Amino acid sequence: MVVWDPPIRDYQFLYHELLPAIDTVQRLGYTDFDADFLDSLIEGWATHCEEVWLPINQLGDSEGLKFEDGKITMPQEFKDAYRQGIDEGWLSTTCEPEHGGMGVPLFFQAVTWAEFGTSACMALSVLPALSIGVYEVLV
Repeated sequence: MVVWDPPIRDYQFLYHELLPAIDTVQRLGYTDFDADFLDSLIEGWATHCEEVWLPINQLGDSEGLKFEDGKITMPQEFKDAYRQGIDEGWLSTTCEPEHGGMGVPLFFQAVTWAEFGTSACMALSVLPALSIGVYEVLV
């Protein structure tokens, strides 16, 4: 069994004690963004990564993606995990609420989401990373 221990406390220390993250994002207009909300995001995303992404991590090495006949395919488990992340809102946190997101500041996703997602399942973590970039360009 794989043991994965996301650095939840490290990020709470970073955002609450080392950096004035809450004060900064509130000054930028994220008035509903507070310490409790941030902690629930960190803990929720860590749980999602542990329960959904980590169990399929090995598939990225054993099966991987395939390019055949001009098409790229991935294991069904990757598709299911990606869909679950969309349905639960984890892959659109930085999108504006009117676009189905939570309106979370991009720095939070760029730091916390990237580390937790990449360490739980690097092969799958690339998909939402690309998607948020496309969203930023379109909006």
